[in-house]
Amino acid sequence: MLKIVMAVTGFALAGFVLGHMVGHLQMFLGRDAYNSYAHFLKHDIVKLLWIARLSLLGCLVLHVAAAAYLSNLNRMARPQGYRVVKHQRTSVFARTMMWSGITVLAFVIYHVLHFTLGVVHGEHYAYLDPTGRPDVFNNFVLSFQNPIIFGAY
Repeated sequence: MLKIVMAVTGFALAGFVLGHMVGHLQMFLGRDAYNSYAHFLKHDIVKLLWIARLSLLGCLVLHVAAAAYLSNLNRMARPQGYRVVKHQRTSVFARTMMWSGITVLAFVIYHVLHFTLGVVHGEHYAYLDPTGRPDVFNNFVLSFQNPIIFGAY
């Protein structure tokens, strides 16, 4: 059952990341389109956005709790490790899944602090576009001119 919980919550989290990335592709349509998209998310569907955020947080908590519990069960099943580890049917992706999950979580936290809250690299966060909306497009473009930020993404 816990593996099913992990699969369903992992699918939901990955689906959100994919949908979020597709939304960001509107950046290539120009300043007005991208800022309109950001305004739509922050002002027009606020209730839905909060429902999505809380659902994603719930998925994250369930996913991490199930992973921790399953890892603990695995460790208890064989408290002493093998002297020589030979991976016969496990891919490198399966063996490093915990680290890739931690990396994605760290990136999501950084992304929220950067573009949603303006806490990290907030020097471009307060700009407004000609219509008076937050200029998310400008924040994106100016932030990505920094090679460290560009490399992180």
